[in-house]
Amino acid sequence: MTSDFFAKPFQEAGIDVAIPDAENIAFIQDRIVHQLEHGIVTDSTREGFVSVIERLRTDRGVDPSSSAARSSRCCSTTRAVPCPASTRSRSTPAPS
Repeated sequence: MTSDFFAKPFQEAGIDVAIPDAENIAFIQDRIVHQLEHGIVTDSTREGFVSVIERLRTDRGVDPSSSAARSSRCCSTTRAVPCPASTRSRSTPAPS
């Protein structure tokens, strides 16, 4: 998450990138490897991802409602953390 491989394409497209701190990166990587890659999406993982986003929002002024954020909502990480208004069951895997 901290290498240019992740951030550079977004930055080249004019999208600011906010990278979580080491503790949150470890949480995200753990949940991706042990749950999301296996099609498991739990409430606690979803809430954890939302919490990371909220911390970035409050601590660093990240605005997830910006036009760049809205245009990138098709990314797989975002699909794994659907909008709370989603009608999909909270325990079902995100679509491919």
